[in-house]
Amino acid sequence: MGVVRRMILEYKKMPLICPLPIPTRDKGFFRKIWIWLTNSRKWRVAEDWYFTINKEDFVIPHGFVFDGASIPRIFWFILNPIGLLLIPGLIHDFAYRFSKLRFASGENGPPMTRAECDMTFREAAIAVNGFRFINWCTWLLLVCFGYFAYKKHRKFGR
Repeated sequence: MGVVRRMILEYKKMPLICPLPIPTRDKGFFRKIWIWLTNSRKWRVAEDWYFTINKEDFVIPHGFVFDGASIPRIFWFILNPIGLLLIPGLIHDFAYRFSKLRFASGENGPPMTRAECDMTFREAAIAVNGFRFINWCTWLLLVCFGYFAYKKHRKFGR
């Protein structure tokens, strides 16, 4: 897929996603507060979600778990991770996890570098919501701090 510029992103319907529980049960009071403040809700894709980028068809398979855009809770009043950034976050999380996207045929797409994954997020966000300035700012934060999430996926396997 290479570096994506001026992305044309199309999909017929929104992904069907199910929330996963935030793991606060059986935790102490302060631990629950800490988890609530620092964890993002995770979501499971409930059915295969198909989308097209620049006339190439891709799929995010059912069962994939993601957290949307990993935005600290304190900034959610500006950017909700499952609001305007849901679609770009889903695509980006899949690309980060596997270093590639999956073609709708089931075959793996070409390998993607971290920079290509991040660029895909920015261009998908612009294609979805049209807020160029905000999406460039979120992309810059992703470039600066996405390393930790990227390394986590490399450490714990794909």
